[in-house]
Amino acid sequence: MNSVELHDIDAAPVLSDCQQWLLRDGPEAQAVLYHWEASQRRAVSFLLVGSVSGLLGFLVAGGLGMQKYYHGGIEHLWNGNRTYIVENNFMGEPFSSGHNYQPQTVSELVHNQESPEGKAFFAFGLVAAICILLSWYPWQLRNVYLGDDVLLCGCCGPTWQNIRQFLPPLGMFLVACIPTAPPVNRKFGDYITVGLHTVGALMMVGGYSVCEILTLSSTQGRRVNFKSGEKFARATLIGLSLTAGIAFQVCGLLSPKPVESLGTDSCGDVWVVPSQMDLEYVMQSRGDLSRAVSISEARQESRKLLLDTASGRCLTLKFMEYWLEVISGLFMVANLFAVWWYCPERQLDLPEMLPELEKQELRRQGYPRQLTVHLNSYDEDDDSLVSEDFEEQGLRC
Repeated sequence: MNSVELHDIDAAPVLSDCQQWLLRDGPEAQAVLYHWEASQRRAVSFLLVGSVSGLLGFLVAGGLGMQKYYHGGIEHLWNGNRTYIVENNFMGEPFSSGHNYQPQTVSELVHNQESPEGKAFFAFGLVAAICILLSWYPWQLRNVYLGDDVLLCGCCGPTWQNIRQFLPPLGMFLVACIPTAPPVNRKFGDYITVGLHTVGALMMVGGYSVCEILTLSSTQGRRVNFKSGEKFARATLIGLSLTAGIAFQVCGLLSPKPVESLGTDSCGDVWVVPSQMDLEYVMQSRGDLSRAVSISEARQESRKLLLDTASGRCLTLKFMEYWLEVISGLFMVANLFAVWWYCPERQLDLPEMLPELEKQELRRQGYPRQLTVHLNSYDEDDDSLVSEDFEEQGLRC
């Protein structure tokens, strides 16, 4: 295709006001405008549904995690009673630390997709990823669109628009669909899935944060339409998400690893491989056949079972790590809400009726002549008014 020269543009005929009006209000122009505005509204709607689903995923997982820790005692906490039910270890005795098991991360909490928290997080995470991916909002909303020439490496690589479009929602897919096993008893395959899950989390939070920071601070940001106070709100939310994410990583590094025996100086969780004495004790003292079978299976597989839970500083670090991950995800979703709230496309008002079809198309579909005249405001003799070739057909008023 030959490129359009500047003198060709200058030599183009100047349309009259009547011709421009016909171009703007003709059936083809109405259909094109409706299609464009409808695609923008679709992007806004998908973005809202995806953001709400992501918000519910983190909130429900966080709430169910608290309920699971307090083991039904959350009603007592609500009423001001600070007591709660302490669960038993694999020997059938209450944890000597006086605390129930607290997972370090949301991923560990929801690793069992048959549990209530696992089902909820998987469902909401999957819906959020699908909706955000289908929205194509980086290409449709003016408060995030950088242009198609802003490349990853400046001169080559994918565009930042494509990175923002695909990286975070695909990361959500990995986080929701690939659960992570608890830190103990991991096998080779578990380490592979944990690595994939971690990559997904970095794509979701880290990838989105980088794209948002670029949008807010890049020199290309002059192309982005920001409303009053929008940049500050979005920068604050993404900054809080990144801060919580970094603090989450720091708490993970500071948290002591589980130990394999009681009586150590560590305040971390105690995971041990049951001994023959443990099995005999459960059989003779408690007569708990199901617990004895679990201990026997663990002995045969050299699998560790939880003997005691973390307390003191270790428990505090685990709580902080868990809730910082939840907070980081919530602020990231809140930033998506801010994009939705401030985008001008949210205020688009579509017409109450679909664009008119040309009479030729109506006749081709078999509508009678009288109905085509009624449905279309153009006279039969004026079918040539909206034409792509002005020189041959001409436009009449």
